[in-house]
Amino acid sequence: MRISLPKNCRRCRTQLSRCLRALREESGQDLIEYALLSAVLSVAFIASIQALAGGVIPFFDRVIAALQAQ
Repeated sequence: MRISLPKNCRRCRTQLSRCLRALREESGQDLIEYALLSAVLSVAFIASIQALAGGVIPFFDRVIAALQAQ
């Protein structure tokens, strides 16, 4: 793969070489696996919070009503 960059852009070359090195290394696979695991856990957490919200919201509504009645 050949990519042309401006000759005076040292930072661009450094970033590109890091990205290409990460694509070649197998250790980058671990990072991808952890990212996917993190995404799955995040979706599960959000789904469980939304499921619990149906029971928690009425509870806090009752607490607020009781506090306002006093």
